[in-house]
Amino acid sequence: MGQSKNNLENKKAIYGYGIFIFILILLAFIYQDKLKLIYSNPETVKQFITGFDILAPIILILLLALQVIIFIIPGPVFIIAGGYAFGTILGGIYSLIGVTLGSIFVFYLSRNLEDLL
Repeated sequence: MGQSKNNLENKKAIYGYGIFIFILILLAFIYQDKLKLIYSNPETVKQFITGFDILAPIILILLLALQVIIFIIPGPVFIIAGGYAFGTILGGIYSLIGVTLGSIFVFYLSRNLEDLL
């Protein structure tokens, strides 16, 4: 009885992740032209990031972590924009923190999905 309940919960979790990824890919295709304009120019991304004033480093870190989690988001654009916005040293540190946090989350997620299967 307990085993079938766990299997049902595991299947729900896997289907939920699958639907989430499908929606993200669908949105990427729908807004493909707008995303190309944003991602093709690091200066545009820099202006977006610096628009958050004091929260700009946190936004950059979150964007870089999200870039690791959602593989279709190009990372170099955010890294270059971070260097433009905060300088080489701080931009590099923020980039390292964001990519590391994203990698930790993906590792944690893969460990949990392994248990689900």
